[in-house]
Amino acid sequence: MKILRIAFILVLVSLVLIAAQDKKKPKPPKVEQKVVVVPGNQAWTDTGLTLRPQDRVTITASGKVCFNSGYTDSCVGPEGWDRQNYQSDWPGDYLQCDDPLPSVNHAALIGGIENNNFFVGKDITFHGKRGQLFLGINDCSFTGNCSNTGEFSAVIKVERNAVPTEN
Repeated sequence: MKILRIAFILVLVSLVLIAAQDKKKPKPPKVEQKVVVVPGNQAWTDTGLTLRPQDRVTITASGKVCFNSGYTDSCVGPEGWDRQNYQSDWPGDYLQCDDPLPSVNHAALIGGIENNNFFVGKDITFHGKRGQLFLGINDCSFTGNCSNTGEFSAVIKVERNAVPTEN
């Protein structure tokens, strides 16, 4: 009987130690993933995602946007048309207006959170931003003579609470 009591106590102690170790393990971050289509003829597309500074966000994009009325020579991927050549290659398009991010390639995929715009391109990973995430085209003429056609497809992965907050 004494041996059974000792064995029972050992089993209970083992269960308590296992439970205590499980509580110490950090939980993996909750992951949300969605695909968002970003039309070339629309300035901004709401992703439906609200970010917090501790969220790690990865965006991977593909597709084509043609920034000069669908003219196939103007088609670009998410990286956009090289900014250094844009003015000389497309002077008529260049003179239409200013892009939201004038230092970034023309017609590239860009992001916006709380009026803070940034380059996305074909892929980006970031954290430390708070607010609603929008994706857009680095262009200013979506209708008329230099309208855009095509679309980008963006896979957005949000790892909630993946980045520790600083104390």
